[in-house]
Amino acid sequence: MKKSESACFRFITTHGPISLPNDEFRQAIYRLHQTKLTLNDGLCILKQIFPERIVILPSAWKSAAEAARFERTPQAFDLLWKLVTDYWEMLVAGQGNHVARQIFGDDFAATESETVQHNTRARRLRTFSYNGQEIEMLMHLRLGRKESIAQTWRTHFTWDAERKVIVIGHCGKHLDHD
Repeated sequence: MKKSESACFRFITTHGPISLPNDEFRQAIYRLHQTKLTLNDGLCILKQIFPERIVILPSAWKSAAEAARFERTPQAFDLLWKLVTDYWEMLVAGQGNHVARQIFGDDFAATESETVQHNTRARRLRTFSYNGQEIEMLMHLRLGRKESIAQTWRTHFTWDAERKVIVIGHCGKHLDHD
C-alpha cells in the first residue's frame, strides 16, 4: 500500500464500485461537499456514485493525494460534479465543447496555451496511460492562476466516446508549462 493511496482508492481497486441508489442519494452526497473534503474524497464520492460515467486513473489519485494542502476543494468538487453530470450528459447527447463554457464558464479550457503545446516536456506531463495507450489530455478544468498548491488546481481529462466515460488523468497542482 502506497502512502499516496486513499482508503477509497484501495477499496475500489480491491472490490470495485458499489451499487448505489437513485438521484436523491446522489444529491444528498453532493450537499456533503460543504464540509472539508479532500480532492481524494471528492474523487472517491464521484467514482462511487457515477461508476458508469468516470474513469479515474492512478495518476489522478496520486496527484489528488499530493495536493492535500489545496484549500478550495468545495469549488473543485463543484466543477468535478458538473463534469460527470451536466458535461457528461452534453457529450452523450452529441454536443461538443462549444457549450462547455455554459457549464463551466472560464474554469474550462478545451486545450492548453501555445507555450505548453510547443513544449515537449510540458506535453509529456499531460500524457497519461489509459487502456494501454498514451493519451494526451490538454483539456482541463482550472481554479486559480498563481503558482500556489494551496490556491491553484487543475484536472486534466479526456472523453472516451466509445465507452461514454470521462477519463481523469490528473487532479491536483498546476502542471509545469516550461
